[in-house]
Amino acid sequence: MEGWCQPFTEKVFELHWTQDVLIGSEANLREALLDVGRHPDELLQQAQAQPVKDRLKEQTARAKSLGVFGVNVGVNLTHLRPSATE
Repeated sequence: MEGWCQPFTEKVFELHWTQDVLIGSEANLREALLDVGRHPDELLQQAQAQPVKDRLKEQTARAKSLGVFGVNVGVNLTHLRPSATE
């Protein structure tokens, strides 16, 4: 995401955990986007576009089929552990 994904994500969590600004709320997203030098109006409008929503649904279905769980940073790795019978 053009090099600003990590600082944006960190700011979103910082606002949530230190200032009680709910993750996913417009206030949180706007402040975090401004903090990383982005234009909230433009990006929030793009995020609400139907093609973006459709792509998110596709990616979510694919992630589920691969065993991904939780937020987008968690992956189910149980298939990598040896079973008790091996």
